[in-house]
Amino acid sequence: MSDEEHAEWIAQRKRLVIYLQATQQQIIDYPPRANDADYRFLLTKAAYYQRMIDTIDNILKSAFE
Repeated sequence: MSDEEHAEWIAQRKRLVIYLQATQQQIIDYPPRANDADYRFLLTKAAYYQRMIDTIDNILKSAFE
């Protein structure tokens, strides 16, 4: 992996962490009597961001083995 590719993966990971934190806060702040479908969407979105972060971590880890 080149330095440029590594930097791109790191930048993408940083963006995803920000998105995940924002989504987690939306989940915390979600009104208890609001639409369940919207809440499930937030949970799905948070899980997706976490999977993408884990994937990037694995890519970065394997690049240095």
